[in-house]
Amino acid sequence: VSPFWYLVVDTDGHTVDMALVYEVMNSERIVNAFEEGGLYQKAPESTIYLPGLATPLCDEVVAQTGRPAVPGPVCAAELPLFFGEAAWKVPDGD
Repeated sequence: VSPFWYLVVDTDGHTVDMALVYEVMNSERIVNAFEEGGLYQKAPESTIYLPGLATPLCDEVVAQTGRPAVPGPVCAAELPLFFGEAAWKVPDGD
């Protein structure tokens, strides 16, 4: 079980870096995906970790959500390394 919710934001097929260049990935899309995913209720006091390449959006996401937003790893495959082994737990049978 992971210590986080993984939310995918539609970038119209672009990689994160190109989505930023074309302004397809922006704070509004992130906030909309957060709301549509029901994460305000599912994770009421969560920190938002953006892909490392989306670091320029952190301040806007904080302003729009009122939650901490910090850069995470560049690639989702690096999430276990980023959070470390101590953050992972065994599922309790849900």
